Amino acid sequence: MKSIVTQIAEDFIKNLVKSLTEGKNFSEIEKEAYELAKKCASEVTGAYLEHLDRAIEADKTGRKQAGYSIERRGDERRLLTLFGEVEYCRNYYKKAAGGYEYLTDVAMGIESRMRVSGGMCLSLSEAAKDMSYAKAIRYVANEAVSRQTVMKNVRKSNVNKGETAELRHIPELHIDADEAHISLRGGKRSEVPLISVYEGIESKGKRNYCKEDMKCFDQSVRYLCGTWPERERIILENAGYLQHFVHGISICSKDSGANNGGCTEPHVSHILSARLSSRPMAWSKETLKKLAPVLAAGKIDFIGEEKVASLEQLPKPLHRAAVSANKAFRRGTVGLPLPEAIGKLPVSGKVTGTQKLLRLFV
Repeated sequence: MKSIVTQIAEDFIKNLVKSLTEGKNFSEIEKEAYELAKKCASEVTGAYLEHLDRAIEADKTGRKQAGYSIERRGDERRLLTLFGEVEYCRNYYKKAAGGYEYLTDVAMGIESRMRVSGGMCLSLSEAAKDMSYAKAIRYVANEAVSRQTVMKNVRKSNVNKGETAELRHIPELHIDADEAHISLRGGKRSEVPLISVYEGIESKGKRNYCKEDMKCFDQSVRYLCGTWPERERIILENAGYLQHFVHGISICSKDSGANNGGCTEPHVSHILSARLSSRPMAWSKETLKKLAPVLAAGKIDFIGEEKVASLEQLPKPLHRAAVSANKAFRRGTVGLPLPEAIGKLPVSGKVTGTQKLLRLFV
């Protein structure tokens, strides 16, 4: 009897080959193949989640040791992901210590009431740092979520603190600061600061560039002190000046090399203003506190809190059931052609089942 994974894979190959051999142009084939691949991924993922749930249900000894009993069977769930909507059913368990949990969701790190996957949330937030919420929804989620959903994820966005670089001695360190003027809700105005840290200016042809340019925000001072501890006192002094909104630094009148005009104003223009103030819009302080560091870093590392490995979230007595489920699920793919085998199918004259499936021989 074929496993569900084998059946899904064979259906995908049959439909793809059918699309390729119907005389369509490449653009039509490309679109259909993309949709078929997404459908295949969502079906295999749903099948795996249900397989894992059955394995946990079958491990009665492990569940008893962990203090879980079945409260309800077959609760349906839909999760919007980057490759489409994943549908699956899982059991609802009662904990001896009190409370209820879907152990399959716990094992996979799927939060309760989550309708959009972590990967989709991250992609939506990444898009929202460069475009409006509505455009981000159109390009990433095919308009399947609301602008409110995008805003909530932007407010959960986080950037990892910069790792301390190797200690080295440098002749000079430049710290420039400027701000973008932002409109807040209610008609009020605010300023979002940006600090640029670099090791002087170098020329390439007719253009000047910042050496080792680093665009920082909240963690600038701590990062600098950790990277150049021998200059911690100077860094803290300059940070104090910036915090008190000093408009000029006295070194500019003493050292011509320091009086280079700074690089932060153009950085503010294309990093902050391009998204925050280039078009009529108003922001909330809550959103700005998360979006401004993301714009400065140019990326989002994670949404909400960093997650530990999914298996570690299961009670220990059920770890063995999850590992066994993974092995059994992999065994379900036995017989399918490996990716590295494509292009190396035997042509000895004997037609194999795979060749028939791919219609290599008519």
